[in-house]
Amino acid sequence: MRPPCTCCARPPDAPPLSAAASAAACAQPPASDSDSDRSSVMMFPAMAVLFLLCGAVLLTAPPARAANQLPQDWIRCQKTDPQLDRCLEGAVQDAIKKLAGGIPSLGIASIDPLQLSALEIGQGQGPISVNQKFSNIKVLGLSKAVLEKSRADLGHYTLSFDGAVTNDFEADYEMDGRILLLPVTGRGRCKLSFTNMKATLEPKGKEIQKNGKRYFDVTEFVLSIKSLDKMQVHFENLFNGDKALGDTMNTLMNENWRDLWGELRPAFEQTFGAVFHQITKRIFEKVPFDDVFLD
Repeated sequence: MRPPCTCCARPPDAPPLSAAASAAACAQPPASDSDSDRSSVMMFPAMAVLFLLCGAVLLTAPPARAANQLPQDWIRCQKTDPQLDRCLEGAVQDAIKKLAGGIPSLGIASIDPLQLSALEIGQGQGPISVNQKFSNIKVLGLSKAVLEKSRADLGHYTLSFDGAVTNDFEADYEMDGRILLLPVTGRGRCKLSFTNMKATLEPKGKEIQKNGKRYFDVTEFVLSIKSLDKMQVHFENLFNGDKALGDTMNTLMNENWRDLWGELRPAFEQTFGAVFHQITKRIFEKVPFDDVFLD
């Protein structure tokens, strides 16, 4: 069984965190205003944009004490609209484009490119058994994500979104383990390219009251990656810079990308599902439910 994934730096002697606890810790707001311009949320690229399909915001500032409002030029949907799902689909697709440059009034960073700090994936026990650490991450292409379907059950505070994205994930990396029984090690810069990744995200919750306004308290978040057409990777400086061995290993990983992705996918779903749960809770704590869905 794969060890829990972590997405924040931890001391070497610290006890391991569960995936959910790690993700929750990563999603906590910065400790001071001076840190508010640095993202403390670590997200896998496709997951990141599909979360934006749901919440349409990525917070980098501490939660506001007073209720906030969505920007006036954002599309809003009527709760009683018989075509609510279609309206919501258009509203979120429009929000993705607007988020490319960030929304300072809501403490939203630019999503294209999206700058992230770190991500760590624990070693599995299958044919792909590798410890991977990523840092100084840059994700490109998120603003081109496509929302394919939305479903809203507002009476039960349940939303569901299907979306697709093709993007690049660039980072510094450290790797150690085995791929198809062959040892692999290295550290340097890497690029992972994902083609047409499709996923479903389902935030669920309940109503709570604050200062006379009702809010969506997100109590559950289910993330399911449905399919990926292709993943291509390139890791620089494998085997301490041995170009021949490095080229061979990159070719091997690309020829067997489905095996590699099969090992990584459950960890991504678990860790980032927990991250998105914490982020969506923070979003809906800022904006009242009736300011998102109009009467």
